[in-house]
Amino acid sequence: MARPFFPWVGSKEKLIPYVVRIMPDNISQYVEPFGGSGAVLLSLEPKSSRLDIYNDFNCDLVNLFVCAKEKSNALMRELKFLPFHSREEFEWYKNF
Repeated sequence: MARPFFPWVGSKEKLIPYVVRIMPDNISQYVEPFGGSGAVLLSLEPKSSRLDIYNDFNCDLVNLFVCAKEKSNALMRELKFLPFHSREEFEWYKNF
């Protein structure tokens, strides 16, 4: 699954195995009330039958996640950063 793309104080990343273990299998909605790095939300397998909600008091942080989801290429261009994890990804961006 995906991992947070920046460090966050108080991240639940190390608690993911415990949090996921107590979650029901077929939830219809997941709400992340204290979003932070989104560690738990990003660790969940995407499902079209589940509504995932990311929320945080920090509106700049919420905006970063909206940009990452909706305008990822523009965000990467703005940051002058492309995170390549394989040759296949490199070829995809090169041809894009």
